[in-house]
Amino acid sequence: MFLLCILAALAETRWTTEAVEGVRWLDSSVVTLKLDANAEVELLAVDGEKARVVANATFGWIDAAKLTDVAPPKPTDPVPGMPTGMPPGMPLRLPGQ
Repeated sequence: MFLLCILAALAETRWTTEAVEGVRWLDSSVVTLKLDANAEVELLAVDGEKARVVANATFGWIDAAKLTDVAPPKPTDPVPGMPTGMPPGMPLRLPGQ
């Protein structure tokens, strides 16, 4: 348990770039993680092309190329280049009005 606390303290937050499955050990085919795109994980270690991550208290090895350190936009974040609101005084018209 002490080792897990140390690993968690050194972990770095990453996000998946696409849906990915993680296996228990590098030489294993036992799937322990199934993550959606943009899932937040903690990166614990990298071994070649594989990354050891933890998500929701479950550990696994995934393809390191499917991780990014750039957080996905939040649903409330405005889309770049799109207006963020209506100009003052502009009436709101609903369809059919």
